[in-house]
Formats: sequence, C-alpha cells, structure tokens
Amino acid sequence: MTAPNATPEALQALKAALDRKRAEHGFPNDLELARHLGVSPKTISFWRNGRWTIGDRALISVLTGHQPADIAA
Repeated sequence: MTAPNATPEALQALKAALDRKRAEHGFPNDLELARHLGVSPKTISFWRNGRWTIGDRALISVLTGHQPADIAA
C-alpha cells in the first residue's frame, strides 16, 4: 500500500532515521538494518520509497518521532 497522505517531511525524516540507525550500528547495508529491526529487507525498501502498511506506522513513528497521523497509510 502506498502512503499518499504522508507528508514529504515525514518521508524525509524516515529516510534520515534509517540512515542514522545504519550508521549508529555500523551496518553496511539495509539487510543488516532489517535484521536488527526485525523486518524484511523488502520492508526497508518499501519504507524508503514511501510504501508501508498501517502496521508499519508505529515503528516508523518511533524511528522518526512523527505522529502516526503524519505518516497516514
């Protein structure tokens, strides 16, 4: 499901948060980040491209600090 109502700021914040988590843990790629977060690499790819499900919103909110309404599915 695409998240057409996501604000550009929320999407940029998510990408930045994913990059920070990778750097913070020294992960060389999103595969390692996915393992750390307990999601599939495809999920990370979807997040980076603005696609996520309603179930993903809670984790995205934790990563970015944005309220779930800002990242509406």
